[in-house]
Amino acid sequence: MSEHTLTDIDNETGHRIELPVKTSTRGPKAADIRRFFARWVISRMIQVFYLRPVAKAN
Repeated sequence: MSEHTLTDIDNETGHRIELPVKTSTRGPKAADIRRFFARWVISRMIQVFYLRPVAKAN
């Protein structure tokens, strides 16, 4: 049996991410967003450290 996943698609860029859906002994199933959050953090780090303009020294 394959793993239950949830697919998130960015309509602007077309980027997709598969998120595993976890079951618990109590309560509803839930999407595990750790992979989504990790991708967001990495993309923000790239923007901050590599894509921002470099200030000129006086």
